[in-house]
Amino acid sequence: MKMKATIALLGLAILSVSCSNKKEIRVVSLGEKAEIGGLVYQAIDTHWPMTLGERTPKERFFVIRISIRNAGGSDATIPAFELLDDADNSFPESADGAGVEKWLGMSRKLANGASEQGDILFDVPPKHYRLRVADENDTNFMYVDIPLNLTKEDPSRTKSDTFAK
Repeated sequence: MKMKATIALLGLAILSVSCSNKKEIRVVSLGEKAEIGGLVYQAIDTHWPMTLGERTPKERFFVIRISIRNAGGSDATIPAFELLDDADNSFPESADGAGVEKWLGMSRKLANGASEQGDILFDVPPKHYRLRVADENDTNFMYVDIPLNLTKEDPSRTKSDTFAK
């Protein structure tokens, strides 16, 4: 009987340790700082332009203005970004930043203590998203909650264009 009780207690101990080892994925709101590894991200603003120069999207262009600071002890590579919708569908950032004035590009390195601000581009259907941000090794990550806000469309459009029809 003692043996069964010992095995049961051992099983519960293992189960409780394995459950406590699960990482809780952190989420911050748009505008808040997301610190992961030695990198500090801050998604500052979003907009949904209808076009980018002569380019038209497959779905809809979505531009996120982001600031990144390297607070780590060495130079860092910034991993690619992705969006996740509420159904956990993943959408990678666009590798073509043509028409985005302050595009950050795809090959991003930051020296220790340096900061950079610019835009990342997606071609996605308009909806609520979470922006995945990761440490310099892309092993740990967290999310920035990005609410749907279609009032920030292409700045060249006027109010009458926005509310027409």
